[in-house]
This record gives sequence, C-alpha cells and structure tokens, in this order.
Amino acid sequence: AGQDQGLYTNMSAQLLRAKALDYTDEFRASLSGEELRMYDSAPMAAVDLVDPVRSRYVVAFYPLHPAWMAMSTWAFGQNYHTASLLLFAALGIAGGYYLALLLFGSRRAAGLAAAFLALNPALVFFAKFPVTEMVAFAFTVNGFLFFAKACFEVARGKRWLFLLIAVLCFNGLFYTRMQFFLYIPFMGLLFAYALIAIRQPWSRRVVMMVFPASLVITFLLSMAFYRYYQPILYGGMVEGHLDKLKKLAALMAAGLGLVVLGLLAYVVARRPTLAVLERLNDQILR
Repeated sequence: AGQDQGLYTNMSAQLLRAKALDYTDEFRASLSGEELRMYDSAPMAAVDLVDPVRSRYVVAFYPLHPAWMAMSTWAFGQNYHTASLLLFAALGIAGGYYLALLLFGSRRAAGLAAAFLALNPALVFFAKFPVTEMVAFAFTVNGFLFFAKACFEVARGKRWLFLLIAVLCFNGLFYTRMQFFLYIPFMGLLFAYALIAIRQPWSRRVVMMVFPASLVITFLLSMAFYRYYQPILYGGMVEGHLDKLKKLAALMAAGLGLVVLGLLAYVVARRPTLAVLERLNDQILR
C-alpha cells in the first residue's frame, strides 16, 4: 500500500465505507497495553493516526481522485473503481479537440490534436491505472479550454460563465494533485501580459488578470482545506516547499524568473511579434 496506486485504491474503499476522510480502526480500538504499543510501532505509509484515543486514522493523500473511484465502485460494482478514469480520459481528449479548434480555427488541426492525445501511450496506460494523471489531464485541458473561450467570448454573461468553469476546473486539480506550482510561471506571464497589452480589448485583459488571481485564491483555499482536514499531507507538501524557498539561491532564481517573464510579456505584446506568429499559424495549419 506504499505505492500511489495502492494508496488511492485503499482510500477509495475507505471513502466508500466510512463516507469521510478519516475512519476508525476497530481492531486497534480493541487492543490495549503491550499489544497496542506493538501495533503502533509498525505504522503504515501515508496512513496517519490523528486521534489515538478514538483510534481515528486519515489517509494523507489527495482526496478527489479516490472519491471518483469510490463513486465508480458504488455505481458499477467491485473491481470497476477505475471506470472513472475512462470518463476523465474522454473529457480530456474532447477538451483537447475543442481547445485546438478554438485556438487554430481548423478542424484538421483539432482532429490531429485529439488523435495525438488518444493514441498517446501514456494516456492509454493511465486510463486504466488508478493514479491521478487522467483526472489532472482532464481538469487542466478543460480549464485552459474555458479560459480561452472566456478570452474570445463577446457576450459578457457567457464570458464570466466560461471563466467560472475554468477556475472550477483548476480548483478540482488542486484536490487531485500538487501541480499548480508548475503553472506559476505561465500565470505570472499571463498577468504581466494583461497589464501591458494595451492593444488587446479591455474585456480580454480583465479575463487574463482575473483568471490567475482567482486561481491563487482558490489554491490558498485548498491549502486551508488540507491544513484543517489533512494536516500531515499539508505539512509534507507545503512546509517542505517553504523550507526550500528560504534559501537565498531559490529567492534569487525566483526574482530572475520574474524579470524574464516581464521581458517576455513585453516582447509578446508587440504587434510585430504577434504578426509573425499569425503568419506562422496560417502557413502551418491552413
């Protein structure tokens, strides 16, 4: 049970049985004295005792993927806990198709993108393997899809609806795996670009600024959730990163990264650069 797939499978079974993140170990509760000390001397990986008096344990892992597997087991029966992964694989492929169609305006490019995604050996493997890759894939691709739709949408009501869906997709990602740190450079570049892209419509610039700001807020809310409900997991994934950030080299690298992001945003915002990119897109895809 020390491997991710084992932990997720066990956690889904525990969620289905206990209907909660924590559960009572009835066997431990029946022990006392030396037997109890011997039992506690052999801890299980990522399964932490949070209340010794009531023998309450919690699995220190991300909860959303096991929750979907628990629902699959409830709906389709035992040994079908990975059925949810097929749903997320399909959602990810569909999101990739429509994202490519929106960005390039070509059904040929969209079909090619969907084909590459569907035939990717990693997707074929992880669509059956009970880890979080497929869930994170679907949330990420569709999050960027609805963000792009919000940027191009003219109607104000639909624009904010698409933006809300995009934020909710990434919010789901925050409860699936710790991947948001990978997108921080992109979010910083996006926000910086929105500040200086005076040729872009104001509504689009607002979307580009509100989107990363909303993700930061929802990410902090997810950290509050982990801090309260899964403090062991929170300590491992947050406090460990904070310790690394205390190092001077990491701070200097972060400062340099912000400078580079600002320069890239300035270059991308210039009309000649955009014109070159548009001509390159036309030559390749149309």
